[in-house]
Amino acid sequence: MIKKIVIKRNVCIGAAPCVAVAPGVFQLDEEGKAYIVDPNAADEDTILMAAESCPVLAILLYDENGNRVYPKGAKIENETPEEKDPVAERK
Repeated sequence: MIKKIVIKRNVCIGAAPCVAVAPGVFQLDEEGKAYIVDPNAADEDTILMAAESCPVLAILLYDENGNRVYPKGAKIENETPEEKDPVAERK
């Protein structure tokens, strides 16, 4: 179960496939970086598909126990969200 969505702003390049896949969840801001509009606006499969579509792995997904469910096994530099990184909890 996906409980938390994190976008690493310093990694995001604004390619926007996440917006194309889940426009109710993700949008681009004035800097061309993804942000979270509503973490509950799509089902888990769609959110996972949106994260998988990111060419630079800027979207991290976590379960209710805080375990990263996507990307699995990938080494993520500075995985801890920074103050500027959009973070949203799902219901």
